[in-house]
Amino acid sequence: HSLAGRREFASASMPAKSQRAPVVEVVDDKALSYTPGTLKDIRQSKYLIDLGGGDQWVDWQRVREAAPPCTEFIPQPDSIIEVRKAGAEEVWFEAKVKSVKGSYTVAVFLGSGGGEEIVEWPHFRPAYSRVAPARSRPPFVKQVFQLTDSRVHEWFKANEQRVVSDVVSKSKVLAFEVDRDVHQIKLLGAEKACATAKMLIELHGKHVGDMARVHSEREQLSAKLQHERERLTSSFRLEFPVDKELIGLVVGKGGATVRSAQKAAGVDKVEVDPDGPRVVIVGPSQESIEAARELLEFVSRRVPVEQEQIGWLIGKGGRTFKELQEKTQVTRLSIDKAAGQVVLVGTRTAVDSALAYMDTHLQYLSEFEHEARESERLRRELRGITLQEDDEPAAQSARGKGRGGRGGGESRGRGGKGGGKGGRESAAREAANGTANGNSAAQANGAA
Repeated sequence: HSLAGRREFASASMPAKSQRAPVVEVVDDKALSYTPGTLKDIRQSKYLIDLGGGDQWVDWQRVREAAPPCTEFIPQPDSIIEVRKAGAEEVWFEAKVKSVKGSYTVAVFLGSGGGEEIVEWPHFRPAYSRVAPARSRPPFVKQVFQLTDSRVHEWFKANEQRVVSDVVSKSKVLAFEVDRDVHQIKLLGAEKACATAKMLIELHGKHVGDMARVHSEREQLSAKLQHERERLTSSFRLEFPVDKELIGLVVGKGGATVRSAQKAAGVDKVEVDPDGPRVVIVGPSQESIEAARELLEFVSRRVPVEQEQIGWLIGKGGRTFKELQEKTQVTRLSIDKAAGQVVLVGTRTAVDSALAYMDTHLQYLSEFEHEARESERLRRELRGITLQEDDEPAAQSARGKGRGGRGGGESRGRGGKGGGKGGRESAAREAANGTANGNSAAQANGAA
């Protein structure tokens, strides 16, 4: 259903969702109303919602995400809108536009309460329920991410705001909570958002673990295609542009990629127009064509990086690049050293995940460089201490040789053969002392 007269959607008509207090709306099927609330927990098919007057467990089918923000628009007669009634400012009711005169709109309520009211902007908005696709399963899930390393858990608690800001902004999960007692993190949000959030949490944990000890745990993040929603009577059509050099990736060998996407998403037809170039998808539901688009929309991004960041991004033996490619499923990954850029090619979802991975990975470069400089300083101090220990045996050897020489001189002074014999004995002692001191110095050097 189209929204005639809509100008554009941009600024907020509802309060922004909080990281700690996600806003949803609870549906009353009889009154055709939508009451905002806070999603606090999920238990199987039930959502725990705070509606302002206390917590209630509500079936998932009666809960939807808050309507998207919009700017002022002019409704058309006979179109369906959502209206805030006088005296019920927080609740939105479905209504049919009876007439429009200037800035005033006469709306007839469609729910069990009936009646009509004259309203002005911003007390009405587009009928979000009429354009949002029907759902065949819960829109939000709860996932618990276990932290196996207690030191990582302590770091997450101490730096929770930093992690929340990074993960929530990139994954779009509705809630992110670090358990203060148990080594786990609770996530509330869409399934794909939770999958992305789990990837970023793992990356944070990996870097924190590496700073304390050798810690390398990998968890493969997989995204499941959503079940096919109820087929609508009319087909849905979607098209998007594609770069000419990426058409081969979209089509695949002998059309294999297109056929695979068509089967997986359950769409009726996929056409690649090389003259556009563009991709046209026709399917039975909005969900199916969006799923096909996610599998076929290949993009290329060039990300500027500093020269000193290139080695950190690649990793030893290309390990970091390999991990990045495995976790995000980006198709091509390379470095343009002349331009100082990382070149990413893959589906839009994969490239967005790779950008998020790179951004988080680069946050730790300066910290690791600092640790490396400190280690080098300690090694230099250790070498200096070892050299001082090696000088002491050499000084003792020199003093022993001096005493032996005097003894030989005294023997020769007392006469004849006796002096000669004394000289030879003194020389023998000097040789023995030299050998002993040499062995001591060698052993000291060996110990160092």
